[in-house]
Order: sequence, then C-alpha cells, then structure tokens
Amino acid sequence: LPNTSHNRPGGAIQLVAALCVLLTINWVFAIARFLPNVMYMDQWDFFLPLFQGEGWWARFLQQHGPHRQGLAFVITGWILDATSWDVRVDSLWIAAVLVVATILALRLKWKMTGTIVMRDAWIPLMGLSLVQFETVLLTPNASHSVFPLALILLTANIWLSSSPATRFMGAAAAGALLTVTGFGVLAAAVVTLLIAVSILRQWHVRESAVVGPALAALMVIASAWVLLFSGYVF
Repeated sequence: LPNTSHNRPGGAIQLVAALCVLLTINWVFAIARFLPNVMYMDQWDFFLPLFQGEGWWARFLQQHGPHRQGLAFVITGWILDATSWDVRVDSLWIAAVLVVATILALRLKWKMTGTIVMRDAWIPLMGLSLVQFETVLLTPNASHSVFPLALILLTANIWLSSSPATRFMGAAAAGALLTVTGFGVLAAAVVTLLIAVSILRQWHVRESAVVGPALAALMVIASAWVLLFSGYVF
C-alpha cells in the first residue's frame, strides 16, 4: 500500500487554505450585498476626531466608552480619508483584520504542534464565519475587538520565539498597543503580568541575559499604561 502519511498534512493545508479564501470572498460579497454606505449611531460619536480634522495622535487616544481607539482607529481614519468616507471600505478593512487573525491562529497551531490536520478546519470556520456579522456589518469598529484579537494572537506567536529579546520586546510592543486599543486592555493586563512573572522567575534562576530584555519590556508596557490613564475619563 502507498504511504499516505506524508500526504495528509499537505491535503489539510490545502483544505484550510481553500476555506480561508472562500470565506474571505464570502465576506466581500456579504459586505457588498448587506451593508449600505451609511454610518451607524456609534460612529457619529467615536468619529469625532475625524469630523474635527484632528491629527493621528488625537485619533490614537480617542476614548469611546471605557476604552481607547488606538492604532486601529488611526488606520481607519486613513482609509476613510482615502475613500471619501465610504464606510463599506471600513468594513472590508475589518474583515481583512479577521483574515489576519485567522492566519495568526493557524500559525500558532502550527508552531505548537508542528502540523496542520483536517480537524483544524474549525479555525477558519470560526474566525471567518458570517456569525461575526455584528463586528463587520452591524457595528463596525476595528478597535473594539477585531484588532485586539489579531494583536492577542500576534503576541502568542511572538511569545513562542526562542530569542528572549524578540519574545519580550515583541510581546511588550503588542501589549502596549493592546493597552490603548479597545477591549484589548484586558489582554494587556495579562501580558503585563506574564512579563512580570517571567522577570521574577529568571531572577530566581539568575538568568541575567534574559532579565535585561524582560525589564526593558516591562518598562515599555508600563509606559503604555501611563498613556492609557493620561486624561482618561472614568
């Protein structure tokens, strides 16, 4: 009998890749069919820095409810400026972030297990299903949850790096963005705690080569927490 064990990963990767492509196309058609080029209620609120022509820093720090808008809102502003305020393109950008998040989830699975199998099809089915319609079509705001999701998965991928400098500084950079981007602030707290615990652990075993990058990472993410609460309205 032919040995099919080497064919299974390739077939699984092809299946997962095909699902990602088909589900992404499905999003494009869904946005074109169901989304009018009309802003919804909350956008009239958190788009205020755009209405007033404020710069990228004001957009970055814009607070909507309990959280700030962060980097995702800066990119949203650039997209709206470039498309004459076509909010359908904003939803396409949010769907694109979902695609990135799904790819990062698949990479994380690969890094942790060394393989992609057929049952991993649940990852694109979960990440790119139209069940996510509220985030993309009903109340589109990349900063709220989709961009933080991508940042969380990016942090998880970075944390598996064998290089201490890459692991800690990369996680700190992603954690800093999470701090001021939507409800990623909750994940940022976990990243901060993870870095702090790592410092204590490495200090205990006297791994001085690792403590340095970890301390630098903690300073970066601590600065982000200071930025979050600067002028914050409770």
